[in-house]
Amino acid sequence: MARKPSYEELIRRLKELEKASRDHSRIEEALRESEARYRGIFENAKSGIAVYRAVNHGEDFVFVGFNKAAEKIDKIKREKVIGRSVLDVFPGVKEFGLFDVFQRVWATGEPEHHPIRRYKDRRIVGWRENFVFRMPSGEVVAVYSDETKTKRAEHALRTAHRRLYRLSHDLEKKVQERTAELEEKTEKLVEAEKLAALGRMANRVAHESRNSLTVIGGFARRLYEKTPEDDPDKTYLKTIFKEVQALENKVSEIIKLKDL
Repeated sequence: MARKPSYEELIRRLKELEKASRDHSRIEEALRESEARYRGIFENAKSGIAVYRAVNHGEDFVFVGFNKAAEKIDKIKREKVIGRSVLDVFPGVKEFGLFDVFQRVWATGEPEHHPIRRYKDRRIVGWRENFVFRMPSGEVVAVYSDETKTKRAEHALRTAHRRLYRLSHDLEKKVQERTAELEEKTEKLVEAEKLAALGRMANRVAHESRNSLTVIGGFARRLYEKTPEDDPDKTYLKTIFKEVQALENKVSEIIKLKDL
């Protein structure tokens, strides 16, 4: 027959049960606080966070968590995501390459980085960067960011660089064309200046020559008039006089052309 516990033993056991109850309460409180912190971080994170549960040994993954940032990035409410297959919600996930990452991370437990790539389906288009890891519970978590604005900015910058290069190339070509044009005009101007200088010199020489010819002609005329008719030199004087007149006429024509 079993011995009944003494009063002291009953008191000691009651105290142990009371202590165990307090410890359990503290553990539950700590768990609630931890869950609240996790929930706060989860909901207020700037990155999108999606939590998946593997089904059919990793043949598919079902949403069990989807934070506010994910709703904003992917333009879809949490109620339309939770409990559904990722293949249904995001039909482009395989082509995007992320589904294979889910399967590897779930199978190996090794986290992976899925670099920035363009996601596209009939509903949304955008650039995403993903970090995927497996929780101790076996759930797969994807933390991701929307890099669409960054990619658009990069594209705009590349476009601006190309336009700037074309403008620079066109400007350089125009400068070369303008330089060649100016060099040609300069050469023509120099040539024109040379011709003008030669013209001025020719004009001066023509005036001086006409003056000299006038003097020579005058003397030849006087000698011709004073020479007797029977003098054989008179014929030569007449020839000299005529030739001087012819030269005077030609020089006068040159001077008239210069003065036009």
